[in-house]
Amino acid sequence: MVEEQECLDLRHSNVHFKDEVVQAAGGETLTRCFGCGICTGCCPVSEMDSRFRPSSIIQMILLGQKDELLKSPVIWYCWQCYSCSFHCPQGVKFASVIRVLRYMAVDEGFVSAELMEKARDIEEEIRKIRTRVLDLFFERYKKSGSVPGDVAQLCKKCFEGE
Repeated sequence: MVEEQECLDLRHSNVHFKDEVVQAAGGETLTRCFGCGICTGCCPVSEMDSRFRPSSIIQMILLGQKDELLKSPVIWYCWQCYSCSFHCPQGVKFASVIRVLRYMAVDEGFVSAELMEKARDIEEEIRKIRTRVLDLFFERYKKSGSVPGDVAQLCKKCFEGE
């Protein structure tokens, strides 16, 4: 049985949204995109969470879905790892486009500057936790000579500050 899909209503789209993004520092490469989807295919976030699809975000920009995109939490899911940019055959700097969208969301009142700062703090803490988990992982590997099996437990220990 075929699932019914919601029809996209473009009557209230912002035809200038794409131009706003392209004119902002970091958004210049957006219009190079021809929709191949490599950005989504190599994105570690989309691998874990199907709500985050770089190719869909670009499509939303091109279709003028400004309000829907700027108020969506999905623009904050990007890890800024630039994997998408390194793999893009057209040189689209998607991570930079995401940064443009985040600043636009703040500038246009969809989110507060405080939210953006807290999101940055979260990213920094996640990087620190990742490093602690890896340190603990390799420390246990060196001590035991075997690969630690319970990765979830290692992560939990790092969240608890052990």
